[in-house]
Order: sequence, then structure tokens, then C-alpha cells
Amino acid sequence: MQKEIWKDIPDYEGLYQVSNLGRVRSLDRVIKGKSGCKRLKREKILKNSSNSKGYLFVCLCKDSNLKRYLVHRLVCLAFIGKSDKTVDHLDENKQNNCLTNLEYVSMKENINRYWNKTRNHQKKHERRSSPVLDTFTNKSYISIRSASRDVGVSPQTIINKIKRKERFAYLK
Repeated sequence: MQKEIWKDIPDYEGLYQVSNLGRVRSLDRVIKGKSGCKRLKREKILKNSSNSKGYLFVCLCKDSNLKRYLVHRLVCLAFIGKSDKTVDHLDENKQNNCLTNLEYVSMKENINRYWNKTRNHQKKHERRSSPVLDTFTNKSYISIRSASRDVGVSPQTIINKIKRKERFAYLK
């Protein structure tokens, strides 16, 4: 089990910290309310939200300005430093923001890794070219792609239905 190490987030020193395990916390501080009275805001771990692409983000506030930050970018910024490069998740899990799972890579390298992973994934699933039977109409197809064109759904929909043993099946 890794020991959690906390570092200040650049430009938010004394307000927020990020850990090597991918957690973000706000620090104890005195804030001024709308009525002008001061109160103590206690330290707490911020809740992550997920964006439409599945990446975790948090909102940080400084001088009444609220800004959204991707957690993996904050981890790299605090522990590795600022870079113009993109951050890559080594295990392909967008929710795993541990420092050991992140590294800066060039955009070209990131795209190449994505395509290599996609090609390897397709090789593992060579059944895509296997003959398919529509058990609903008893019609057979030479591939998932031809079945998807004829039925009018995506190939992934047919793959999902085969996995759940609904309507389509692989021919032996």
C-alpha cells in the first residue's frame, strides 16, 4: 500500500492540495461571508465529478473565481511540474489518477498508443468476422458487420446482444 503524500497545487498554495493517490483536499482557512463576517472553513477531501469523457474533475475556488480542473492534470502539475504535453493513464483507466499511473507524453505518442491499444483489442476479438445467425429471423450473415448493415444497428449492438444471448448467435 502506497503512503499518501500531499503537495500544494500551484497557484492555489495554502488553499488546496493534491495527493499522489489522486485525491484533492481544501485546507483550513478563514473566509469572509456575504455579510462581512469571517468564519473558519475546515479541511475536507473534495468530491470528484466525472465529465462526459469519463475523466474526473474538481472545482477550485480562488478570489471568488470558480474553475474546473481535471484531477490527473493536477496530480502531474503538483508532482512532476508544468508541461505542454498531454497526460496518459498507463492502465487506460481514466478514473485511476495515482501518480504511478500517470505520465506526460506528446500528442503524437498518445495517439499512437491509442491506436495500438485499439488494434490489439480488435485482434483479441477476431470473432467479429465469424458468421452470425439472427435467431429472430433465422437469417445468417457472414460477419457482424454485414448483419449490422442489414438490421440497421451498430456492430457493437450486435456484439452486446450476442454476449447476452439475445437474438443473435455465432454460427459454429
